[in-house]
Amino acid sequence: TPIAVVGIVMKIFGIVVSVVIGISLGGQPVIGYNLGAGNTERVKETVSVILKLVLAVGVVAFLIFELLPDMVIGIFGSDNSPEYMEYARLCIRIFLGGIILTCFIKSASIILQSMGNSVKSTLLALFRDVLIFVPASLILAAVSESIVTMLWAAVISDVISAVIGVFFLTGAIRKQAL
Repeated sequence: TPIAVVGIVMKIFGIVVSVVIGISLGGQPVIGYNLGAGNTERVKETVSVILKLVLAVGVVAFLIFELLPDMVIGIFGSDNSPEYMEYARLCIRIFLGGIILTCFIKSASIILQSMGNSVKSTLLALFRDVLIFVPASLILAAVSESIVTMLWAAVISDVISAVIGVFFLTGAIRKQAL
């Protein structure tokens, strides 16, 4: 059951992240061109639009995951055991509970890259997906011995990485005198 549910959650997660990446990559040439041309107002405007769009995607996804997890689970099959449904609801609500922050992190990483901050961009992506998530998963697994508790590693990673992302992005914007 946990493997099947995590597979579903990762598919859903991938869809949301793909939308966010598409929005962010769409603004990348606009940011790069205008940054090179010295049009900092257009860069600031583009970053603002991108962040508003990806945060809107995150809010909609969050509301769907938190309020309608059964609908999401039903997309992948409707004849499920009560145990399966219980774990699936927990997995969707907990693991995807930081989806708004994930949307920001993914977008901030692409924005940083388009502003010429490839090191910070790479670090931000690594913080969320590897440097914080993996150790948090291992620590929670060792401490709790519960697969449900391990789901919180994603939220922990999202919160810490979002703070780092805000720091990196505001620093990059200040550096460009936007």
